[in-house]
Amino acid sequence: MVPLVCIGELFDNGVDAAVEEVRPQIESLLAAIPKDADVVLAYEPVWAIGKPEPAGAEYVVGVTKRLREIAEGYLVGGERRTGEIRMLYGGSAGPGLFEKLKDGVDGLFLGRFGHDVQNFEAVMRELVA
Repeated sequence: MVPLVCIGELFDNGVDAAVEEVRPQIESLLAAIPKDADVVLAYEPVWAIGKPEPAGAEYVVGVTKRLREIAEGYLVGGERRTGEIRMLYGGSAGPGLFEKLKDGVDGLFLGRFGHDVQNFEAVMRELVA
């Protein structure tokens, strides 16, 4: 079983503040699982939930790249983790978003956009292209 853990910050105070707010979420998770366990981190800024547009792509990529570095560099008993870390963006993910975020995330949660068959199909085509 691979844990999928939702993470995110409460306020839009910039990339540095977001990383520092989310860091304890990641560290407490990684402290609780074996160093060889795979984990999926589903990132979305809490302040962006329910908004008509997701957080800006530059912001999301900036935060997720740094969070991945924290997770991949986390030491367990003085040793680096060996389990895989995958990062998803859990925001209002519709067609075209993955292309903008692919430098920071491995995939998307579709949320309410996944309820629309045409949006779902368009996103799936983008992900497998």
